[in-house]
Amino acid sequence: YENGTRTAPKPLAADLSKGAAVFSRQCGVCHGLGSPRIDILPRVRRLTEEGLAAQIKGEGKRLDYRPPFSGTPEDRRALLAYLNGMRSHHRISNIPEKP
Repeated sequence: YENGTRTAPKPLAADLSKGAAVFSRQCGVCHGLGSPRIDILPRVRRLTEEGLAAQIKGEGKRLDYRPPFSGTPEDRRALLAYLNGMRSHHRISNIPEKP
C-alpha cells in the first residue's frame, strides 16, 4: 500500500527478462513492439491489467487462428509484467496508413 492505496508490486528485472523471452517465443512470430509487424502496443494499451491477463489466459479459445498460450502460469505472469512495462515505456511508431 502506498498512501492508503493498493499498488501492484514492481516487477523484478528477472521477470522482465523472462517476459521478454516468453514474448519472443510465444508472441513474436506475429507481433512486434512499436514495429511495422502487428504492433501489440495499441492492443495492450486499451486493456486494463486484468483485461490483459484474461486475454493472455484465453489465447486460442476465442479466436481460433491464434495459438493457445503454451507457457506455465509463471511464464504468463512474466509476460504480463513485461507487456505492462512496455505499455508505458515504449512509444508507438508513426506508421503511415495504407491508402
